[in-house]
Amino acid sequence: MHTARVEIYSAFKASCMSKAELARPLSFPKTTVHRLFDFSNHSRLDQIEAAFAVLGKRLEVEVREGA
Repeated sequence: MHTARVEIYSAFKASCMSKAELARPLSFPKTTVHRLFDFSNHSRLDQIEAAFAVLGKRLEVEVREGA
């Protein structure tokens, strides 16, 4: 999950959007968007995925066999 937060933060910074601009199409309160970038907070995966979509990215999760 931490990797997804780093990636979403990088995509957000590259977009030059404000948190309010990111929140608008998501219909999230600005505080929820702020929490997406807070490592001490637990954001829902669907919220992270939706934010990536607004930023023109797609989140992919892969499951592999254990060793």
